[in-house]
Amino acid sequence: ALQQEAARDATDLCIAASRGLGIKGVVRILCGMPESSGRTRALGAVLPRKPVGDSSCPVEGWIWSQLERCSQSPGTPEAALLRHAGHWLVCHSSLLSSSITALVQSRSDEAVYSICVDVGEAAASCVPLLVAAALGRPLLSTAAVLAAQGLEADEFASALDILVGGCVLSSAQDPEEALNSMAHLTSGLRGLDRNPKLGAAVVHAISRIALSTWEAILKLEWTTHRGVPDAAWDVLKLVLAVGQAALPAGGIAQLAEVLSTAFAGSTGPAAAEALALVLREFGQESDAVAPLSAAVSAIFSSGMSMGWEAEGGGQLRKEGEDHLAAAWLLWERALRHSRLVGRGICNVQAIQAACMALSTDSPALGLPALGLLGGWLEEEEPSSVEIVQEVWHACMMAVHGIPQRDVLEALPSFIEALRDCREPPESLHNIISEVFRDCCSTSTLRVATSTLLDGQERDIVVVVDGLLHCARRLAVCRPR
Repeated sequence: ALQQEAARDATDLCIAASRGLGIKGVVRILCGMPESSGRTRALGAVLPRKPVGDSSCPVEGWIWSQLERCSQSPGTPEAALLRHAGHWLVCHSSLLSSSITALVQSRSDEAVYSICVDVGEAAASCVPLLVAAALGRPLLSTAAVLAAQGLEADEFASALDILVGGCVLSSAQDPEEALNSMAHLTSGLRGLDRNPKLGAAVVHAISRIALSTWEAILKLEWTTHRGVPDAAWDVLKLVLAVGQAALPAGGIAQLAEVLSTAFAGSTGPAAAEALALVLREFGQESDAVAPLSAAVSAIFSSGMSMGWEAEGGGQLRKEGEDHLAAAWLLWERALRHSRLVGRGICNVQAIQAACMALSTDSPALGLPALGLLGGWLEEEEPSSVEIVQEVWHACMMAVHGIPQRDVLEALPSFIEALRDCREPPESLHNIISEVFRDCCSTSTLRVATSTLLDGQERDIVVVVDGLLHCARRLAVCRPR
């Protein structure tokens, strides 16, 4: 396999052989083979974790010679070997420096990152090179942060300032590319805000990254047609953990107001997602309850007005379903992350809208509707018999309509919670019979009612699956 350049086969064979012969035995075999890209890749797969320091060992000497050869002009096979050689290179500073330099020049960024993960501060001498080359290359940004931790505080701050300046949003840079770079850089900074020597510089850098991310979510035109990429949420999840430094100058009050105002626009769902992340980090703080409650209430009301037509018996608005789903999800998260934010917001109209979304198997609203109804069950306010009946009817209609997989998986646990948190209506059997009389026998409906009233969740799963089977059979047999 090595001689025929079958690199993948050779690597797999060497890994398998190392289990029986041992790593040293396989390396001895490779040492006697002619030089090839396959042999180089295979050596990377079975390279001993670190040298033993025996200069008289011919195998170890041969490995060093291979590392020196690879550091001179690394192609793909050579980079594959060097990326596994960090614990070797850390023992040879000049070889470490030359390897990182060559890999940066050949744009083998994954190998550079892997080496810096292994050697950490030992690569401090390479920081200027990594910083200079990091623009548009996220892995090099993270590698530079790892290596720069070996510098003095002012040198670290200077390097970090350049890295942040290269990835924050500007008119000349693609926003999605910038956010990906910020996500990688922020992941490299995780936990360093608590470092006594470097913490101040890290907090300052994170505040700059957070400000740029907020701008991306709320202001950029590309969010109207491409959507906010996952990288934006990755950045916020990391930076918000450092506390107030990740908030704009006006603090939570101003940010909550800006996000609630932005919800009515095309970036509304993104604004709700951002506010949910703020709730997760600050929802328990006493001075944040009032502004966050106001923002959640405003977004909930706005989402209802955009996605629900109350007149004429109530009707979902297709054009506003994304905003409605975002508002429901935000309210559910508010209940989860705070004892006070979001209480008393859910009203009868919202429950009716959620029931309609659930019973009509709306792709965008089905799971958010279950989330809203789950939050409603946690409310201490008593519910009328009519509302409870409507929720039971919506659940049965959801099963009869053959729902999406995520809704189907969530229904049994919700039905159990509905039964335990709200007194089941006396008309439950009639509700089930009305929905399923066209596909189920009387005895099946009687057993289903009894199980839903008294069974555990696993029993309810069986009933739901049985009713779903009947509904599917009817759908197949019904004439078109």
